[in-house]
Amino acid sequence: MDSKYIFLSILISIIILLVFIYQSKYEKLKRLTTILIIGFFSWALSRGTPNGITGGVIMFIVITGFIIYIWTKMDKEKLTNSSKESFTKKTLKPLNKLIKSFAI
Repeated sequence: MDSKYIFLSILISIIILLVFIYQSKYEKLKRLTTILIIGFFSWALSRGTPNGITGGVIMFIVITGFIIYIWTKMDKEKLTNSSKESFTKKTLKPLNKLIKSFAI
């Protein structure tokens, strides 16, 4: 086999793996994969510069910190939305029927 075909097949298999990971329901796996992808891209971008390791590490820390900040805000928003939705009419109807059955 030619090295081009091996590289192409590895690239396609990695893309297929990433698609399966991001379509799954496991949020921690998605987040870990995102941080690893950011790490690889920051390493690849800073590899050719004179101070590559320092620049790549700083870029990785800044981007990863920003993404983790966004994730924590999203998690807090999900918690507040789920607590608001828990006391809707849909959840209070069975309780209302139960109270009416004991009141008679």
